[in-house]
Amino acid sequence: MTHKGYRQFLNGLNEGTPVIDEQAISEAQTRDGFFGVLTNVAGTTLRDEEIYDRYRDLWRVEDAFGEIKGPIQTRPMFHWVDSRIQSHVLLCLLTYYVEAILIRDFRKAKSSFTVGEWFRALNEVYAIPVDVRGTRAWVRNEIKGVAAKGYEIMRMKLPDRVLKIEKIHTGEGVGTQDFA
Repeated sequence: MTHKGYRQFLNGLNEGTPVIDEQAISEAQTRDGFFGVLTNVAGTTLRDEEIYDRYRDLWRVEDAFGEIKGPIQTRPMFHWVDSRIQSHVLLCLLTYYVEAILIRDFRKAKSSFTVGEWFRALNEVYAIPVDVRGTRAWVRNEIKGVAAKGYEIMRMKLPDRVLKIEKIHTGEGVGTQDFA
C-alpha cells in the first residue's frame, strides 16, 4: 500500500503483516463532512438529484475549456469591458464547436490523420501576387496530400487556383494599389 490515504488505516504494514485499524477508521468518520451544491436554480425547476447530476457533468465544460486552450492554442486574454469578455468567450466557444464537428467528421471518415495535422497542412497553403501589365492576380499554391484529403473528408470544394484579380497602377517608380 503506497498511497498515504490508505496507509493511515493500516497497522503492521512495515512489518509485512498489514491489519485494518478499526479505531483509525472510526476517528476518520467523526471528521467526515458533507458535500453541498449551491445554485441559483429554483427548487421547483429541478429536483436535487438533477442539480447534482448537472454538477457532476461540469467536467465536460472543464474538458471543453482544456481543449480550447490546447490544440486551438488560445492564450490568456485580459478584457475589462463586459461586451469584450462576452465576445471573447463566444469566439472561443464557436471555435470549440467547429473543432468538435471537424473531429466528429474525421472520426466518422476513419481518417488516417488528425484535425490538428490537417490544420498544420493548411498552414502550408499560401497565395502569391503575380503582376502582369497593370494587373495583379493572387494565385495559390497546389493543395495536395493531407490538406487536400481534409477538404475531401469535409466535402468542401478546393478554393479556386486564382483567388483574386485586381488592377494596379504604378506611378513614378512606386507601386500603388487601386482595388477594384
